[in-house]
Amino acid sequence: MSLSQYLVRVHCCGSRWLIEVPAVGRWTTADDKKAIADTARAMIAGVTEASTDAFRIDLAEGRVLGSTDEFAAGAARMQRWHMAAVAS
Repeated sequence: MSLSQYLVRVHCCGSRWLIEVPAVGRWTTADDKKAIADTARAMIAGVTEASTDAFRIDLAEGRVLGSTDEFAAGAARMQRWHMAAVAS
């Protein structure tokens, strides 16, 4: 059985990173460059209800953005995704 693969476009957005996954119609941001892959995996898993090891991701360099609003204005069909808080 082969794993599904998702294209993840990563855009520089000021001091943050905007993470876009067209196949699931979602985008979000990350403050730390090191968190991009984990955040993308969490977003895909959250939307598809698959475990984070059930798919692969392909990170691709996007464009430089001035703000998240700039991206959102051109991506009307995409929804912003917010990571759910983890209960302790």
